[in-house]
Amino acid sequence: MEYLYKDPVETAYIIKDRIKNELGLTVNVGVSTNKILAKMASELKKPDMVHTVFPEEIAGKMWVLPIEELFMIGRATAKKLRSRAINSIGDLAHYDPKIIKLFLHSHGILVWNYANGIECSPVRENRRPLIKGIGNSTTIAFDVEDKNTAHLVLLSLTETVATRLRQSDYCARLVSVFKNE
Repeated sequence: MEYLYKDPVETAYIIKDRIKNELGLTVNVGVSTNKILAKMASELKKPDMVHTVFPEEIAGKMWVLPIEELFMIGRATAKKLRSRAINSIGDLAHYDPKIIKLFLHSHGILVWNYANGIECSPVRENRRPLIKGIGNSTTIAFDVEDKNTAHLVLLSLTETVATRLRQSDYCARLVSVFKNE
């Protein structure tokens, strides 16, 4: 997109204004270098605003906010953090991540990273859910005892799976066949 739109903040204003003019809706747009910072920026002052939270702005814009304002901090997590005198996003950002991990486990590392503006998940081109597998199975009312019948059953199952793969615009990397006893 940087080849089409040189300035991301200017582009955010264009998008926000176009939504308002064409659809009559007000939106907040967050701009940053990763998804968590853009999300935090979009949640700042509302409505109908464009905000930034770039890495150099984290201390002034994010760390001053109450801990509950951080994405992925719910009531239970906030209560655990507040019981340890972690009241702001900045308090969490400056806390020892090893100790956070002791009482919040892997979720603690996630929110500690978020408090520090660390988030590396890629922006996907389409929002189609990632599918781990497409399969099909059947229970046959009789024992399959000959090669021709087994071939027909497998062909039928394979055709169904292949149709689903084509409809989803996916390719297969692994094919497996198993027999239940």
